[in-house]
Amino acid sequence: MSEELEPDEAQEPDQVIDPQSKPDHVHSSRRLELSFHEGPLPTPEAYAAYIEANPDAGHEIIEMAKAAQTHQHRMGERRLDAVILVIKGGLAALNIAVAGVLVLAVVLAVNGEPVWGVTIGLGDVLIAALLNARALWERKRGSEDPPE
Repeated sequence: MSEELEPDEAQEPDQVIDPQSKPDHVHSSRRLELSFHEGPLPTPEAYAAYIEANPDAGHEIIEMAKAAQTHQHRMGERRLDAVILVIKGGLAALNIAVAGVLVLAVVLAVNGEPVWGVTIGLGDVLIAALLNARALWERKRGSEDPPE
């Protein structure tokens, strides 16, 4: 004795469903596992598999990791050298501009505009002093920071 139920009908606990009937909905689930590893050395499991396949592979992997680390350090030093070069170039350009404005201030002062000459000259010196002090402070602070 089997009863067919409407899909929207609530099923009472005392009703019996024929085991031969097919359900309206089939639920399934899948599980996907991914792993991600980054670095010069493989995972311990992969390292062991490499050694099992080739006994010399362990030494080669370590040497390769050392070479990669040395390369990374060299590239970091080059980036730092480039940044320092840009900062030094910027400070040099700033100081040349300051000298030019000071010459302008002297020319103004000598040619009958002493107020403008003194104002521009003092403002120029003050701005140059503040920017150079800031650059020196940044350089000192940078030398105290631990390397990354």
